[in-house]
Amino acid sequence: MESRMEFVYYPGCSLEGMNKAYDQSARIVSKSLGIDLKELNDWNCCGASAYMSIRELRAHLLSARNLAMAEKEKKDLAVVCPACYTNLSKTNHYMGEDARLRRTVGSALKAANLQYMGTVKVRHLLDVFVFFRGGRLRLSRCRQQRAANGRHATHPDATHEGAARGAGREPR
Repeated sequence: MESRMEFVYYPGCSLEGMNKAYDQSARIVSKSLGIDLKELNDWNCCGASAYMSIRELRAHLLSARNLAMAEKEKKDLAVVCPACYTNLSKTNHYMGEDARLRRTVGSALKAANLQYMGTVKVRHLLDVFVFFRGGRLRLSRCRQQRAANGRHATHPDATHEGAARGAGREPR
């Protein structure tokens, strides 16, 4: 039996609101692929909605809090929303590169009894699907589940390599 993978999951504001179906789909597909998503406890907005373009430091502070909370779980952080992924990744990168930002953010986190050591890797959930399953997008479980539910199955060669060869069209 294939081992299950575990990630801390950051749904973000948009998936909690208008994109609820995207969140539900992400959770269902992850489960089908043997990926356990544990929602980040007490997460907050990453700052993508307004701060990154207006008040970059505030956005880094918001994102850093989420990174610090994820670091406590000792797992990588899986993100679906592209704006959240960008903000969290950017903060993670800049915290490693910019000593001044690291000190400023570290002081703010300390005031909240948090710290961030930079050990979290921020992953887009599609990256997890493709690259953390042996370089292949394994949809056999999804195909089986969809077929069992009477739905149209996905294409027969649902691998990353198959897509590169032009495979992936439904047989007629």
